Amino acid sequence: MALAGVQDRTRWWNREDVLLLVLLGVLLYLPGLGSVPLFDRDEPRFATAARTMMDSGDYIVPHFNGHLRPDKPPLVYWAMVVTNQLAGGGGGGVELGARLPSAFFGTLTMLIVYFAAGSRFGRVTGMLAALMLGSSALFVVESRFATADATMVCFTTLAMACAWRAWDAGGASSKIGGAGVILPRADYLIDRGEKGQGMLDEVRPGVKAGPVPFAVALAFWVALALGVLTKGVPLLFVLLPMACLSIATSSAWDQWQHFGWGGRLYHFPEFLARGVVHGNWRWWRGLRPALGFPILVALAGAWVVAAWAATGGELIKQMVGVHFLVRVAGPLLDWFGLHLADQAGPAGQDPMRAYTWPPGFYLLLVWATFWPWAVLLIPAGFHAIKRMLGRTAIAIDPRPYQFLVAWVVPMWIALELARGKLMHYVLPLYVPLAILCADMLVQGWHRLSDVMAARWVSIARWVWAAIWLVLAGAALGFAYYLVAGPAGEPPHGTFWMAIPLAGALAATGVAGAIAWNRPGWPFVTVLGWGMALAILNAAVLPSVRELQISKLAMADVRTLERQGYVAGAAGYEEPSLVFYNGGHLQLKGDPPEKYRDTDPAMAQAKLKAWDKLWAGIWNGQPKHPAHEHEGFGAENVATVLVLSDGELESLRAAGAKVIVFSRYEGFRKDNIEWLRQGWANLWGMALKPARVFRVNVVVNMDWLPPRATQPATNPTTAPTTEATR
Repeated sequence: MALAGVQDRTRWWNREDVLLLVLLGVLLYLPGLGSVPLFDRDEPRFATAARTMMDSGDYIVPHFNGHLRPDKPPLVYWAMVVTNQLAGGGGGGVELGARLPSAFFGTLTMLIVYFAAGSRFGRVTGMLAALMLGSSALFVVESRFATADATMVCFTTLAMACAWRAWDAGGASSKIGGAGVILPRADYLIDRGEKGQGMLDEVRPGVKAGPVPFAVALAFWVALALGVLTKGVPLLFVLLPMACLSIATSSAWDQWQHFGWGGRLYHFPEFLARGVVHGNWRWWRGLRPALGFPILVALAGAWVVAAWAATGGELIKQMVGVHFLVRVAGPLLDWFGLHLADQAGPAGQDPMRAYTWPPGFYLLLVWATFWPWAVLLIPAGFHAIKRMLGRTAIAIDPRPYQFLVAWVVPMWIALELARGKLMHYVLPLYVPLAILCADMLVQGWHRLSDVMAARWVSIARWVWAAIWLVLAGAALGFAYYLVAGPAGEPPHGTFWMAIPLAGALAATGVAGAIAWNRPGWPFVTVLGWGMALAILNAAVLPSVRELQISKLAMADVRTLERQGYVAGAAGYEEPSLVFYNGGHLQLKGDPPEKYRDTDPAMAQAKLKAWDKLWAGIWNGQPKHPAHEHEGFGAENVATVLVLSDGELESLRAAGAKVIVFSRYEGFRKDNIEWLRQGWANLWGMALKPARVFRVNVVVNMDWLPPRATQPATNPTTAPTTEATR
């Protein structure tokens, strides 16, 4: 707390807090960004699309490996272009430039949370909420990945913070009393520093906020537009909670509450209809939709029109048809007998079907992805419900809790019902969860909440500490058994790097158990957890050679390409190969455009022709018409291939004369298979980078000569490289 006489009481926040959050973002998100290769499969796709934009000068239509990339709008690619220019291309600049936007927007999100929560619940709550969000496991991962999620979360959070301000100004309903309630908020929490009486020595009655400033309304629509240009889904993450909040606080609420649970279910459609008609929509006026909606349409529509003109509408059709209608609205329309034909992929199948999980997936996953604060979720839920329903010893304003609950619950339900589920889809909802957890802790310290006083909460410290010790042991086990090499070999260098990581994890658990449920506990946890993450990202991951398979293999391929060979890949067809090859590489499983078609039947026929072409190569046919090999360039087929073990054996079984120019081995296959057999789904997700365990760079197939137009050095005349670890 600032000293009396020095504190500016007209401003609740201070610059030191802002600088501390920026420093935390630097320490959590920057170490190792340029020294750890891009992880398959999303990171290389984003980074390659951005590089293609920069190389081609086409900043409207994103491409990956010569094909349209309808997965995401272009804003994140534009950001990567800027940071690529700043980072340069030398050393780890390519990875650093691709990941910097996520680190920047992750840090910016923490600052938004600090101001949004602190202006309502006080400086300490705002700071704690930002620390909890910024250090949660999934948020750290996405703020270090070269994807669109951290950027999207930033704009979604900014839009919801502006909507929260509008709710403060006009959110009172018939259910909410306004005069006799209080809310511990910064503008009337007086800190008597000299007397040391703490934060809550003077509490004033809550008052209705003033009109929404024009700048806040403008920021809402601009953030919404930028969010749409980043990923599209912020419209759902923002407008759905706002609409549900207006319906839930309508005049129909009190009537619906009079029924029992059976009656509530029976009358729910009636309540929903009455809520829409007589909903509490007046608070939306503070956001000036008549002015803001045209701004949203103009900002987002300008790119839509340009992309439509550039691709004849194909890019927009795939974005809307696949990524919204099929994946989001499809399961809901199925209830009404309307089945949307899948449009994704050359075979007419939505690739997200591979990620279909039943409802409850996110409820189960949140205990790991919101770590280390997941232990607070249950008491925070009780805290929010009590505050929202007014079941407290003192009358505390329920409006902010209504907003936070509406921010979480409707969209969480929608995500659980969606067809395809990936763990990061729920990340924007961790913002209100962090705010609720922080508010519960701070109010508990000042005896305004008793949910943390329950006996089971005290016992939970030992479970929490035990989990940290298990994580420490797992770090050592993974480092030794997965990257230590065959039995009998000395421990790999990564194992020695993992020892301080395990020590930091164990120390965090012990220190947290000692400081449990005291004001120092969350800060001790952030310190220890931050140290562990810094060691992991700056020392452990860069030392894992198994994560660099694609980068090392393509370094060899580029050497051969400079000698006149044309490259391809089969079996091992990760997008990282495309990225580290400079943006284009012919993949067996990725046919060129002439083998694609929007009609599923035609696409299947063309795919069979493509497979037949590759089968001819595999079977050693010496000649093919030149036009059949346009995918490989000019009149040549591939003369250097990146192959999995299975594809290499197919070549040898066909009698091909090939050599292995280099070989790169992944994690210990025997241990991976053992883990997958026992914990198939869990470890299969955790060990995603290890899906292929040996990659071969194969050259000099006897029926495939190098280009005649360029002199080539025959690699059979040079010593064969065997890079086995």
